[in-house]
Amino acid sequence: MKKVSSLISSGVLCALLAGCYGTVAKENIKYRHLSKMSEEQIQAKTTVTNQPWSKTAIVSQEKLYDNGHNWDHFGDNKVLTVDLTSFLYSVIKKSDLSINYYLGIDTDIGGVAYQHMEYTEDGVKKYTNVTNIDNETSCDGAHIYAGRVSPDCNYETNAAFPISKELLEKIASSDQPFKVLFVSENSTIVPFDDIIAPAEARALLDRVQQEAASVTPATKAQPDTPSK
Repeated sequence: MKKVSSLISSGVLCALLAGCYGTVAKENIKYRHLSKMSEEQIQAKTTVTNQPWSKTAIVSQEKLYDNGHNWDHFGDNKVLTVDLTSFLYSVIKKSDLSINYYLGIDTDIGGVAYQHMEYTEDGVKKYTNVTNIDNETSCDGAHIYAGRVSPDCNYETNAAFPISKELLEKIASSDQPFKVLFVSENSTIVPFDDIIAPAEARALLDRVQQEAASVTPATKAQPDTPSK
């Protein structure tokens, strides 16, 4: 009975603070969702971009899972909330087969929402800076209110945070989700708690190894030969 009362009290406290969904529940929902997926299902949603003339091949899990909303401070006009979807991807350089891994995020707010990713590895707190920003905007007739983009505005900010292969291998061999925190230099933007699931890491590492084995150097475009 004491345990039940404690759970109820915690639930009431979470409701009053309006922050538990953002920091705990959404992580658990994501982890449960990805834990139920087989590697075959993850690979089916993994995309590979490898044009013959491109200098790189890209392996991405961008469509694997939609995080949804960051509900922390939702409705508070003094604090900006950000809709965010995270995904693992890798860039294979064809010239030397070097491979870089990233944790990417798509957000709905203009500009670069988060500049740092924080995490703890082997008991040591670490952080990495954002890199490789690519913005795509389509906001015809839209407006911004209370720091949020209106529903008819399709704004994506693709931000990438480098992540080492060694860390991905640790996550892949674990049976627990790996926690990360996206942090903005803008104090009005709420930090975003997220996870990398072991299934994500394993699937990406396997797919990159498979794709790297078949990568060939980029071809140069050949001009049309005029007929004689």
